[in-house]
Amino acid sequence: MKKKPDKLCFFWHSWFKRILAMKFILMLTMVFGVLSSASTYSQRTKLTLNLEEATILEIFQKIEETTDFGFFFRSEDLDLNKRYYVNLENVRVDEVLSMVLKDETVDYTIEDRNIILTKKDTVTTELPQSVITGKVTDTDGEPIPGVTIQVQGTSTGTITDVDGNYELRGVAEDAVIVFSFVGYVSVEIPVAGQETINVSMRVANIELEEVVAIGYGFKKRVNLTGSVASVSSDVLEKVPPIASTTNALAGRLPGLISKQTSGSPGRDAATLVIRGFGNPLIIVDGVEGTFNDIDPNEIESISVLKDASAAIFGARAGNGVLLVTTKRGKLGKPTIKLNSSYSFQTITNFPEPMSAGQFAEYDRESKTHQGYSEAQQWFTQEEVEKYYAGTDPDYPNTDWYDVLIRSYAPMSHTNLSVSGGSDRIKYYGLLGYMHQETFWKNNGGDYKRFNIRSNIDAQITDALSLQLDLSNINIYRKFPSAEDQAGAGDYWLWRDFWQTWPIYPSSLPDDSKIPYTGLVPGGALHSTNRELSGFFDTDNQEIKAGATLRYDFPFVKGLSAKLFINYVQDYTNTKKMNFPVDLWSYSYASDTYTLEAEGSPASLSHTDSKNRMITNRFSIDYDRVFAKNHTVVFMALYESIDYSYDYITAQRINFLTPSIQYLFGGSIQNQSANGSATEMGRESYIGRLSYSFKINTFSKQH
Repeated sequence: MKKKPDKLCFFWHSWFKRILAMKFILMLTMVFGVLSSASTYSQRTKLTLNLEEATILEIFQKIEETTDFGFFFRSEDLDLNKRYYVNLENVRVDEVLSMVLKDETVDYTIEDRNIILTKKDTVTTELPQSVITGKVTDTDGEPIPGVTIQVQGTSTGTITDVDGNYELRGVAEDAVIVFSFVGYVSVEIPVAGQETINVSMRVANIELEEVVAIGYGFKKRVNLTGSVASVSSDVLEKVPPIASTTNALAGRLPGLISKQTSGSPGRDAATLVIRGFGNPLIIVDGVEGTFNDIDPNEIESISVLKDASAAIFGARAGNGVLLVTTKRGKLGKPTIKLNSSYSFQTITNFPEPMSAGQFAEYDRESKTHQGYSEAQQWFTQEEVEKYYAGTDPDYPNTDWYDVLIRSYAPMSHTNLSVSGGSDRIKYYGLLGYMHQETFWKNNGGDYKRFNIRSNIDAQITDALSLQLDLSNINIYRKFPSAEDQAGAGDYWLWRDFWQTWPIYPSSLPDDSKIPYTGLVPGGALHSTNRELSGFFDTDNQEIKAGATLRYDFPFVKGLSAKLFINYVQDYTNTKKMNFPVDLWSYSYASDTYTLEAEGSPASLSHTDSKNRMITNRFSIDYDRVFAKNHTVVFMALYESIDYSYDYITAQRINFLTPSIQYLFGGSIQNQSANGSATEMGRESYIGRLSYSFKINTFSKQH
């Protein structure tokens, strides 16, 4: 077998470079993400083409040179010898494509700045097809991202981008377009020859008795004057199985943008943005925190405060507020619920990697275009043909997708809850377990989570009541060491996958030797396997305890005082170990092994961190209705929050054996240690006063 250089500077076709740059997102259930569509760029980008006797490839190349667009297609789907005369000035790219491809057997779609050509279905249409564009806004003229737009009775559809714009292709002139979004009244509009359809959607009517969470309290929605959207447990419980609770909100709260950027277990949480600004403040049961690791089944409601309604939280609420309320016990006999699911995550779309023959052939083409002589080529034409044939074991053709990635990754959820109570004591409890595995076939790791919650409400006397909340979350992430290299998540794993070349074998006759695959320390065969590369393990425990004591003054109707204290302690233990790996190549012709790269000594880093937050709150509340028509609500509140964080980390290298996975097993030479600690506090004085006339009032301070 001809030895290949350690580093190969391969010049990929422009379309393949774009495939390598794509981020991979895994979900069995299509998680609704609000992404910028191609409509804005494709509508505003104009180009001028003046080409005579040009092939279709020359036309595509000219478009790529003058714009940011790139093309994806299979050459066998096009007539590459056909010549075109193109003389167009200041036109959109879709107009160019419509003219050039009108007699071809392919359709095109524009996604972001990518133009994808696919074989046409053998379906004829009697009515002309058109492209519909427009913008969707609310009654105040604000754009609504994520609106579902579908041609009635068909599967043709799209969604609006962050600016409310959309583009819908292949629409018959007699079609009806349906616009729908959670919390808004659906709209149906006949096309009737229109090319631009702008839509204004109004908020759907809601039950006036619905109670929603607001800052430091609850109110009936009919009494609200600010912009508050909410989703209840009835909706959350119908969400298909998911690992990260933030993904349950996709498309369910107006103004909330949910975007998932990774499919790695334990890292697939969505980023949440309110009306296009930064990360919002998240309050869980009155305490600042996160809710991604809370079991969806223990959440009662989630509210979004989007404007002045969030002002009560001060500067922290500049990007809006998410209020999460967990479930509590209800009057009645004990209700026991057991939910269990076993599901599979699958890859929805994945670019097909090159074969060994294609790899070698493209390399020859690249070198030829650069002026390399035959002697300077890395592959001869004979070797290219051997890679295509696949009959010589010294010229393998490895399908790394088939070797490294499994078709389905299992995920299981189980939770048991109990709730009930009397007029004196109410209770809610939950035990939950979640297990999510990766797509990597060989020791790729997994993610486990255990949830425990207990919420108790006790009426001690007629005037004195107590709430006692306890929760514990344990998380265990077990992954290969490359998973978190330089804090980049799974980026390095996918980089290694795309740079692991098909001209190298996935195994050698001697199973104890790890094959060289074009990269050091070992490519994806090595980096995706915990037993070969090493591990990156994180154990996390969050303990949360809170108590609320409320006293209703019997001598002043509507007056009450409340004392609240909450303690949160978070422990994180992280161990990352890299194993030494020697990489080998093998020649079947000479039956010899060659050491291509010698592994570095084993190394281990160990970090322990603690994060503590104590919240204290005292408030005086007054809620009174006078003469049936006049309602006065007053609150005065003092709050203090104490934060502290510290960590310690240490590292050693040159382990005698990677079997000893503790610091004492490494050399004391070149060892390192570090640590830090921070403390911070916050005090707030808050007041709220509201007056209502002839309105059905309900207020309960929280």
